Amino acid sequence: MDSLKLVKNTTKAWDALATKLLEVPGFGRTTLDGKKAANRFYQLLRVHRRFQQSSQYLSGVEQEETGKIVLLDELVQLFDEAMDQRNADRAAMHAKVTEKEAAASFLRDQAMQSGKRKSVETDESTDIDVVGRKRKAIFESHERGIELERERLAFEKYKLQMELEEREKERLERIQQREFEMKRNDDIMSLLLQLASKLQKE
Repeated sequence: MDSLKLVKNTTKAWDALATKLLEVPGFGRTTLDGKKAANRFYQLLRVHRRFQQSSQYLSGVEQEETGKIVLLDELVQLFDEAMDQRNADRAAMHAKVTEKEAAASFLRDQAMQSGKRKSVETDESTDIDVVGRKRKAIFESHERGIELERERLAFEKYKLQMELEEREKERLERIQQREFEMKRNDDIMSLLLQLASKLQKE
């Protein structure tokens, strides 16, 4: 669901950028949509990455030719930082899910082991009175059932509390992520508009 929202938000951002680009004085196109703007952006990044690896760039020969190189450098850096952050967020989310599953599994195992220990203690009873031993076994079985039910309810309560805390934490993280995405989109849009203006002047 979050991935779908992210895709929708990204599409809206590209559509908004395309609209802004069409408003740039002297822009060479009369029509432009978000998809075409995104494709052009990624093409610019690929071309500039190849240029960054060239001997001319590494030697600094063309650094002062135009401000376009500086803007593209900033775009590449901003894009890479955004991708690193997104990958880090995904890794953190995966770690949280794994940790939550491990905690739930541990608590279930503890409850099962507790029941098994009580069962073994009952089976090892040395009471020679068969009737008394049966009564004791029935009583202990009943007590065991009550205790297991208490443990189950305690586990369910703990799990519910953890889920509520996790949901609140995830809600706050989603808000922060949306703010980060909005700022990143604004920064990219600003740089692309500057780049478009410079390209018209060259």
